[in-house]
Amino acid sequence: MADELQQALAHNSGKDAARYSAPTILRLPGVIARTGLSRSSIYSWIADGKFPKPVSLGPRAVGWVVTEIEQWIRQRIEDSRRPQPPSRSGRRSAKGASQKLRQ
Repeated sequence: MADELQQALAHNSGKDAARYSAPTILRLPGVIARTGLSRSSIYSWIADGKFPKPVSLGPRAVGWVVTEIEQWIRQRIEDSRRPQPPSRSGRRSAKGASQKLRQ
C-alpha cells in the first residue's frame, strides 16, 4: 500500500495526489494561531459542541484536523457576514437606558 501511495503521489496529477494525501494535524499552538482563540475558549467551545473535537495522538497528546479547523473558520466568517434580524428581546440600548435615567 505504501508503494502504491508513493507511486500515486509521484506520477499522478495534483488532483489525484491530493486524494491520497494524509490529513494534516495541528497541535494546540497552531489552532490558537489560526483561530485567534485562547486555550480556555477552545476547550469551552468543544465542551459546548461549538468547535471541532481534537483527535488523540497518544496518551497525552491531541491535535486537530486542519480541514475541520478551516471549515469552522469559514463558517464563522459566513455567519458573521449574514444580515442579523432586528432584536426582539425588548432590551434598550445602553444609550437609551442612560437617557431614561436622566428624565
